[in-house]
Amino acid sequence: MRPGACRLGIARRLAAALLKAIGTMVDSQIFSGYQTVSSSDERIFPLSERSSPVNRGHLCQIANPMHLHHHAIIVTDMDEAIQNFCERLGQQLILRHPGKGEITEVAFVEEPRTGHRMELIAKPNGKTGELDHIAFEVENVDSEFERLTSAGLIPEDPPADVPQGAFLFKKIHSSSCRLAHLRDKNDLKIQIVHYD
Repeated sequence: MRPGACRLGIARRLAAALLKAIGTMVDSQIFSGYQTVSSSDERIFPLSERSSPVNRGHLCQIANPMHLHHHAIIVTDMDEAIQNFCERLGQQLILRHPGKGEITEVAFVEEPRTGHRMELIAKPNGKTGELDHIAFEVENVDSEFERLTSAGLIPEDPPADVPQGAFLFKKIHSSSCRLAHLRDKNDLKIQIVHYD
């Protein structure tokens, strides 16, 4: 064993113990309304539901879990956007079809290693690269809408059912869903959605 290897191992163990102790103190004093779980806890994050291993100590979760589903950006040229994300940046195209109204087309691309999804929304009169919304998957859209409204978010679109075949998806296939939109005080549009 190299002389420095032992010291490095001790330093790592001490750092891990210190971070754990600090995390426990902070969690119990500040995050009283949250449930703190270890990211390696298979009961909360089973491998089948994780797209990649998370190794960041403790995560704070609201008692009613919300899972980041995707974020959506506006593009004016869908072909160019797909070529950029898929051919140049290594994403996989998993869904593409016509939109409705001012949205002429919608596509989803996914990062193959992590499973992170991005929705591309074609709006010919939109501003390319602008964030449209961040979507969170929830168990009950209506109760989360009420909770978030009570917490200060501004309602934009109340909960509504979207029929099967609409331009939304859970994994790769279209499905019916219930969704709503809210805005925070920074004018960030938040979508909450539940897929059937």
